[in-house]
Amino acid sequence: MICQSCGVEISDKALICFSCGEASSGSSGRRINEKRSLGSRIFSLFALILLSVLALLLGRAPLGDLPVWLTWTLMVLVVAGLAWWVLRRVTTGKAN
Repeated sequence: MICQSCGVEISDKALICFSCGEASSGSSGRRINEKRSLGSRIFSLFALILLSVLALLLGRAPLGDLPVWLTWTLMVLVVAGLAWWVLRRVTTGKAN
């Protein structure tokens, strides 16, 4: 079989090209990408909901309905979690 990305001849059983690292034309690579896409969508939805709740809490804190320290602690935790997620994706090469 010939790699569609770089043109090097690879084994028929190869999952990836040893030369360029691209996935072969097998269907297993597509299923993995679909799972990652679903996971990314779920995480994005969760992060959006969490940030919306945080924004509501920050809006109510000056009114005295919620302790300011609790609101800011939650905000720091959310920002730290998002920073960790971005760094993890960048270091593992999944930042697409």
